Amino acid sequence: MSVKMKQHVQIVAWLHIVFGGLGVLIGMFLFSLMTGLGLAVDDPEANTVMPIIGTVLGYFLVAVSAPDIIAGIFLLKYKNWARYLAIIIAFFDLLLFPIGTIIAIYVLWVLFNEDTARLFREQEETAVMEPQQT
Repeated sequence: MSVKMKQHVQIVAWLHIVFGGLGVLIGMFLFSLMTGLGLAVDDPEANTVMPIIGTVLGYFLVAVSAPDIIAGIFLLKYKNWARYLAIIIAFFDLLLFPIGTIIAIYVLWVLFNEDTARLFREQEETAVMEPQQT
């Protein structure tokens, strides 16, 4: 098992958790801002439309950020399915030029590395051999 790749996997996991968390915070902020602005103005149309837009944007950002957080948490536990989820997310992140593209290239380099695949297999085999605690 490569200690260096283990560190890279942990960095990738925390990048997913942090950026997913930022997405959730931005979604909550947009929800609050749009709803608050809609209720603050003295326009009946804005009172109706702005909270709807805020709700849709907020829920959308939370929904697209949740897989990032889930992938990050389970990458820290070396779950192979989380590796695949992070790879799928990275392909979408390639479109978020320039920061998302740079991070996605790094994530893909780490997660497609043979040492990383071996690390996940070893962790999975170790987990299978350990007795389950209840």
